[in-house]
This record gives sequence, C-alpha cells and structure tokens, in this order.
Amino acid sequence: MYWSDSVRRKIERCNYDGSHRQTLVFASSHLKRPTGLALDTEGRRLYWADGDTQLIGWTDVDSKRSEVYFKLEKSYFMGLDIYQNELFVTDWGPEKHLSQTRYIYRIGKNGTMMAAVQVIGRVNDVRVYAEESSHKTSTPPAPTRDHTISNESTDSDGAETLNIILVGVIVGLVVTVGIATLIVFIKKGKCK
Repeated sequence: MYWSDSVRRKIERCNYDGSHRQTLVFASSHLKRPTGLALDTEGRRLYWADGDTQLIGWTDVDSKRSEVYFKLEKSYFMGLDIYQNELFVTDWGPEKHLSQTRYIYRIGKNGTMMAAVQVIGRVNDVRVYAEESSHKTSTPPAPTRDHTISNESTDSDGAETLNIILVGVIVGLVVTVGIATLIVFIKKGKCK
C-alpha cells in the first residue's frame, strides 16, 4: 500500500498487513502538501502531486530517488492516474476550492502537456479506463505557452478521450469514498 500524508508532509508505504512501513518521500522544497498518487508498476515509479508546490514528481520505489516531472504555475493538483505511459491529472486551479475553472490534464511520458479538458465542479481524482482497440495514429496539437490546447484539435479520438476521463472521474470518486471508509474502520480498530 502507498499513501500520502499532507499533514506530516510525506509519502509512505507498507505491506497489506501493515508490516515493513517506510517513508519514501520526506517533506522538502518539492513536497509540502502531497495530494495525489499514481503507481507505475511497470516502470517501478510512484508519481505524486503536490498542491502547494504546483509540482508533479516521481519516486523510484526501489532506490527512493525522486525527481520533478512537471510544474504548472497557478495550479493545485489533486488526483493522478497512469494509462499507457501517460499521466492524467486533476487541477483545481489557482484559487483551489474557489476556482470556477478546473482541468484534467493529459501529460506525456516526457513531461509535456498533451491535452487539457476543462470541467465544471470539484474533481478530486481521476481513473482512466479504455477497452483495448485499434486506434488511428494522430499527431496531437502542440500546447501553447500556457500549456493549454486549442479547441481546434486534430485528435480524432477526442470524444473517446473525454469519455475515458469522465468514466475515470466517477471511478475515482468511488475509490476515494472506499479508501476514506477503510481509514475510518482502521482508526476505530475494526479492520486488521
């Protein structure tokens, strides 16, 4: 299990039974309020979002070496997911919970913005799922200086990407409620 602790400003892990607990990432100039995690089991990396530093970083789960992966000024990152070597990230915007404009970003494996989907409402987390199918190869539009994609997209799978993201958001909310319930049971000593 992996989890972020925004109060103690660290990211930890342990076995399912609670044994071998260890801290992977300690508070630093890059990690002040960890808000989201995504585990890349193939790449052996744990990606993390930090709301206060406006950063997304990764940590090697074996060596514990960390690096900054992506930074976006005036952002407040919350949830993360990985799908086909791309990272999907929710952003509450510069005013955190007060912002009227919120986004879900798709970030390529080299740390560049691939797409930005504007959403209405508070999007805490995202989960991406797609049926395996053959996709036409297309070149995504280049991001502008402010890391947004124009509405004139050459991506023929744009509607499918939006459907994938929306399903992911719903699943993410269900997972978040499940984790919160588990934490309550653990704190009450009912789950061991």
